[in-house]
Amino acid sequence: MTLFKKSSSSLSNKLRGAIDDISVDIFGYEKTITKAIRKRTEYHAKKLKIPVEGLYLKIYLKNSNNSHTVKAFLCHNSKAILSISSGELTCFFINEGASYLIDDNKIAHSIKQYFYDFARANKVDEELISIGIYNREKNIEVQAFNKLDFMKSISLTSLIKYFKK
Repeated sequence: MTLFKKSSSSLSNKLRGAIDDISVDIFGYEKTITKAIRKRTEYHAKKLKIPVEGLYLKIYLKNSNNSHTVKAFLCHNSKAILSISSGELTCFFINEGASYLIDDNKIAHSIKQYFYDFARANKVDEELISIGIYNREKNIEVQAFNKLDFMKSISLTSLIKYFKK
């Protein structure tokens, strides 16, 4: 009986870990956030009079006074062209009309937590990581970088999970 419990416990832990990685978007968060990212990117493209193609959001953590601050820039063809405030960053993830309902610090905290967990899982210093969010023709693409080196593509739903916590 003891052997069964050990293997069952181990199996249940493995299943629990596997289920944590599964993302099901039953409430349509991904569609809503995809729309918000597209709308905000198009807004800035029109405002800056540049094409949407090549425009992306870059997010990273900066250490200031022993605390991490979320920094974001709108980039065009690998060049930062606009600093994005935390309030503006919220508009990229939440419909602009509803963004006043969400505390900007909640989005920043969620992003920080994502960076910490991602860094731990990939054994990388969180300050060396940046996330690029690209408005592609058919979908939103999220990519992680270690300094300038591509690490991996990330599903948008895995990022969204942190906003719902």
